[in-house]
Amino acid sequence: MRVRNVRVYLTGLSRKGPDGLFHSVVFNVPFSYNWAHEKLPAVDVNRQRILDFGIIVKNSPQPGFIPTLNELKMPANFEGFVLKDQILRYCLEIDAENFSSAKQWFYEVAWDGDWDDERAKMEQHLRIREVGSLSS
Repeated sequence: MRVRNVRVYLTGLSRKGPDGLFHSVVFNVPFSYNWAHEKLPAVDVNRQRILDFGIIVKNSPQPGFIPTLNELKMPANFEGFVLKDQILRYCLEIDAENFSSAKQWFYEVAWDGDWDDERAKMEQHLRIREVGSLSS
């Protein structure tokens, strides 16, 4: 299906607590992602799922994974960063001019705090995987 003016929103967050369970992180409004295909007139959402999901900031007082949200709308107290030894789950929704997804997409990000310039080794330290929900 070819869609136009795709928008991806962060609509939910949960953080793994010391009890091993995931707990909701509350925020008032969805945050928009910077969609990688934003300059293309139309994309096939069944085949092209390219999203600039986030980056690791290593030279910072608090290094960690930062989702690449539209910073103009992100509050200073946003709690969606993954710091050393943390695990967060993100709920994403896709919307477009001629499409609205009934499905929500859930991704888990875990980082052990280590950094390696070699991609294969870094993939052992930063794990991103699709999961079934924010809580299980």
